[in-house]
Amino acid sequence: MPIQYNSHGGSHNVAVVHCPNICRNRLVHLSQDAPGSWIIRDYISRQQLRRSPPPNASFSTLDLAQIEAEVTLFEPPPFHAWENLADWEAYLRLRTMVILGRPGATPPSPTFGIWQPL
Repeated sequence: MPIQYNSHGGSHNVAVVHCPNICRNRLVHLSQDAPGSWIIRDYISRQQLRRSPPPNASFSTLDLAQIEAEVTLFEPPPFHAWENLADWEAYLRLRTMVILGRPGATPPSPTFGIWQPL
């Protein structure tokens, strides 16, 4: 699915996405940080998965096109710095409830890479 990203300063392009095979029944933050580099931040479960070179502990071998193929819907994000964990968690929890119902407590899928705490 072609995703429309919003620029969040510099080379950061961000979208709020639903990718149920990756993050179950909740919306997450998807950021394209540089060519070949992306990160999913699941603020509700407080986990992140990225594709960027080691030494990052959180790592996936999938490219952005493979991640985007898992997206079933997207919307523009609010403009919060990614570090504002409480703001992002509240926003994504409320948007998930509006669009998908109550967010699930199931952790993100380990099939897509090694998840680490935010």
